[in-house]
Amino acid sequence: MTKSRKRCLVLVVALLLSTGASFAPTAVAQGRMSPEQQKAQFEENFAALSAKLSLTDEQRPQVRTILEKEQERRLELLQSMRQGQGFGGGREGMRARMQEVDQETENALGAILADEQMKQYAAFKEENARQGGNRGGRRGGGTNPQAQN
Repeated sequence: MTKSRKRCLVLVVALLLSTGASFAPTAVAQGRMSPEQQKAQFEENFAALSAKLSLTDEQRPQVRTILEKEQERRLELLQSMRQGQGFGGGREGMRARMQEVDQETENALGAILADEQMKQYAAFKEENARQGGNRGGRRGGGTNPQAQN
């Protein structure tokens, strides 16, 4: 990988963190997690979110589907970037696309969740962004002590 591509990948990861990518872990974005680890990470995050939002049995599968689609779209964007397919507009173009994904996810969730749940979702995203993008996204892996509370 060339030096400029590495720098671009670092910028993309930083962009993901700045947009509050709650279900696209940094380690996943950097290709450091196996598909099994990615699935386990998603399940851990979904369980935490489900509990925080007190999702009903009816909401749970709907929210899961929306968040799985969000994660797929983010990973597709990152793969495109890695493969040098570019984004017309460089870093700002990538940021705009990630924000579109965020907005689509929030719109879809807004149709399912109550107003209070949407506020809790926003707080969950913000908390994850402060923690390095996701519970397992920190270097060295491990679990988040807060997840054990």
